[in-house]
Parts: sequence; structure tokens; C-alpha cells
Amino acid sequence: MDKTRPRRALGIDLNRLLEAPCASLLADDLLGQLEESHLVIWAKERALVEHACALCRDALGSIPETQVVELDGTRMTDLGSARQVLDAALPAPAGQALRPSFDGPAGILARLREPPASLGRTHVKRRYYLWTDADMLLASSPACFSVLVDAIAGVAAEGEYASDDLLLIQRLVVVGGPELAICHANAHGPLRTWRQTSPWARLTHVPRPVFTALRAC
Repeated sequence: MDKTRPRRALGIDLNRLLEAPCASLLADDLLGQLEESHLVIWAKERALVEHACALCRDALGSIPETQVVELDGTRMTDLGSARQVLDAALPAPAGQALRPSFDGPAGILARLREPPASLGRTHVKRRYYLWTDADMLLASSPACFSVLVDAIAGVAAEGEYASDDLLLIQRLVVVGGPELAICHANAHGPLRTWRQTSPWARLTHVPRPVFTALRAC
């Protein structure tokens, strides 16, 4: 095989994609990126992925007036396990169990729409979902990965552009291996388009979810 020829998948030059320059994961830099988009943070090596997760955890946790909801991707292999992780990470104020559905008063969308409790006397202005090892669900169940990304990004757009409630900026930060970078580069993939059956484009007039990909080194 000619190693000088670019490797391609879905029309994507993988050699060029996977040699993207490194990005800063400092709190101020992440906050600036999150003002405008969700984030895909990826690294080639497992140790770098773990380091990126720790950096994001510390950086997001240091931002004032912010609720950080961490989703442990190592425990998410299908929709059922993903629901359990979300239920534990974002519990209902009344302790109501999350039902295995998207719609309805106890479904996933209703839980994502729940306003955060105040942090002492401080009003919460931002909710950041930190989904660590997100590439694991992408590998085991691409459809479930797509559904969950669509739900979180869709509710975020709804709250920002189609709700009269007090503004809560919600963003999703997915962290994992290079498969996330490849997924983001796919113009028809879940990090670049709404699902065909989702209502977000019609409800929010936002044509597509916006994710920025950053390589951690």
C-alpha cells in the first residue's frame, strides 16, 4: 500500500484530520468556545483522553454560575444504560425516576428541560454536560449516540431560541478518541445535523447543531 496516499472514509482525509493542531483546554478558552457552540474534544492516545477529561472537569468546574453534569461514557453502551447514567447525573428535584422514553413528564426531554437548583445564593446561568469517553457509545450503538446528542443539543437550542423561561445556556462537551473527530467531520453525521425525526429545526429555526472540534495533546 502506498503510505503517501491519504486514507479516506466518507470522503474525509483521515491523515489530515488526525494531525489537526492541538488546542488549549484552559477554562477561559473553553468558556469562549462554549459561548457559541458545543464541543468535541478528542485525542489519539487513551492517556491523553483521560488527561483531557480531567482538564475539562477542572476547567468547567471553575467557571462561576455553572452547573456541570458529568456523563460517564464508560457505563453507556445502549439507550437503557445511557438513561441510567443521565438519571444519576441529573436527578429530578422530586426524586422521580427517569422513564425509558423521550416524551412525557418523566421522559428524557423533560429531564433535560428541568431548571437547575441555585448554587447557594448564586443563580445558575450555564449548564454544561461533560460526556467523558463518549466514543464508547458511538462505537457500541451509533443510533443511541445520535439520539442522545440530538436530545441534549436540541433542548439547548430550544431553551436559547424558543423559550420564554429564564435563559439557561446549555452546552454539550463530548470527550473521547479520534472516532469523535471522524464523526464530527461527517457533514451528515449526528454532530453536524439534526435527526430527521426531531423537531428542533422547526421549533428553534436553528438549521443544525453547532459543534467545534478540538484536539487535545
